[in-house]
Amino acid sequence: MTESVYRCIKESELATNRSEINELFKEVDSMDKRISKNTDMREFLYSLDKSMAIQTSMMEHIIQNNLKQDDRMDKQDNIMEKIVTNLTELNEGYKQLNIEVKDVKGNVETVQGNVETVQKVQRDNELKYSIDTGVLFRNFVLKIAIPLGFLGAIATQVIKYLK
Repeated sequence: MTESVYRCIKESELATNRSEINELFKEVDSMDKRISKNTDMREFLYSLDKSMAIQTSMMEHIIQNNLKQDDRMDKQDNIMEKIVTNLTELNEGYKQLNIEVKDVKGNVETVQGNVETVQKVQRDNELKYSIDTGVLFRNFVLKIAIPLGFLGAIATQVIKYLK
């Protein structure tokens, strides 16, 4: 066994070593791919963690805004309830005022009727009890002055005749 056998053994060992080296290279490539995938996964997880942190911050902000908006809505609801109450009271007051206005209008019409009646009676009384000086003077002249004048003239004639 000499050198050719030794060579054959060495060549066979070399071939075996080559195949083992090739397998090791393949394993290294596979590990590189896994490491690359792990690096990609880490980057993805980091990006996902960042996105989740941003979303969490946004959700907290949205929740705070919603709470503020709920407070504003509660205040607006209270204001609207007060407005509705005031409008209801105002409407009831308006209805009551209309009723009272109708009553007052009826009373005013009654008073106007009474005033007109009183004015008519007053005019009638003024006509009945007023002294018309022209008629009074004419009646005086016709009923008293003229007959007295005639009587005076007759009396003067009688006195002249008797003397």
